[in-house]
Amino acid sequence: MVNRIVTALATADAHFDPAGAEAFAERLGRAMDTGRIVFSTPIMTNAGRYADRPLAACAVPPVDLRGDLSLVRSWWMTTTGPAWEPGSTLMASTTR
Repeated sequence: MVNRIVTALATADAHFDPAGAEAFAERLGRAMDTGRIVFSTPIMTNAGRYADRPLAACAVPPVDLRGDLSLVRSWWMTTTGPAWEPGSTLMASTTR
């Protein structure tokens, strides 16, 4: 299981830091073997097994926050509904 998780995460890391992915994999494997890192159940279950499933239970949609935020609002409204719109009665009552 450790090898599967390390391989999956190092492969993903290689997209961002190709030169450092191998060292990252070694450090990550050692940290998992010694118990310094314990991943959540979704990561341990999904990493390297299901390409169509997220690695974690919580996910952030990919959005360019320097540009138009209408995609963020659209995603927010479809996943949480209008009751959670900023300024709504429900939102106000949960933030006090």
